[in-house]
Amino acid sequence: MQTAVYLLPYLILNAVCHGEEAHGGIAQEILSVLNAVAEENSGPAVHGVSGQQSEVCIQTIFTLLENLGQWVDDVEQELALSRALQSSASKQQGKYDLP
Repeated sequence: MQTAVYLLPYLILNAVCHGEEAHGGIAQEILSVLNAVAEENSGPAVHGVSGQQSEVCIQTIFTLLENLGQWVDDVEQELALSRALQSSASKQQGKYDLP
């Protein structure tokens, strides 16, 4: 189970980056898990395996979203740095151009 939870963010990232048709399915699956847990929690309190499974599912979803959000932040930082370097390089090149 731990291996599957570890690999999930990487599998989702790969599907999101390389599989346009997967976007809707991924979102639908996440919403299905959240809805199932919400329905279970709206009823009478149930202790035991299903309660633990719900907790694991929710934890996994939020860990997944946190990882994906961090990867988005990393890409945005790389793009900003790349743009800054390109801007700096073009300004320096402009200094050496003859009028």
